[in-house]
Amino acid sequence: MARKSTKNEIFDFVKDIVDGDDDKSSKRNVKIPKSKSKRTTFFVFVVFFVLGALLAVICFNALCQDDTFQLVGEKQVVVALGEEYHDEGVKIVSMGRDISQNAQVTVKLGDQVVDGVDVNVEGTYIITYTVDDVRYGEFYVYRVVTVQGGEPDVNEDVTVQD
Repeated sequence: MARKSTKNEIFDFVKDIVDGDDDKSSKRNVKIPKSKSKRTTFFVFVVFFVLGALLAVICFNALCQDDTFQLVGEKQVVVALGEEYHDEGVKIVSMGRDISQNAQVTVKLGDQVVDGVDVNVEGTYIITYTVDDVRYGEFYVYRVVTVQGGEPDVNEDVTVQD
């Protein structure tokens, strides 16, 4: 069984080597005891890592519980020819902040992209709202605005192609 070295023996051994003392007694076999703290350090690391990950998930869920990406107003709107129309837009909350102003809006009449809903031109306009955001990625919502002459038919079904 190996004997434990004291701090004084280790100090004397190092001092003899530094002083250049070459006698056989200075070349004692000094063993520095190995620490068992590697396992303890690893265990503490794993515990803190797991607790940190769990805390991150809890904080993320608390921060994002009110997140939304939704239309303000109706999904289908019918407007009489020449009647005024104002788009209500979307409400986008991502990671607790309102980013509605970052929505990109695309308006199509048939297959053509147009500047907006022209209430003087009959047709079905599809307004698509997208946002470039980590939370939503390529998510989008759309609104269908039908401009028609005469009395608007509110019961008309409109098919949207992506």
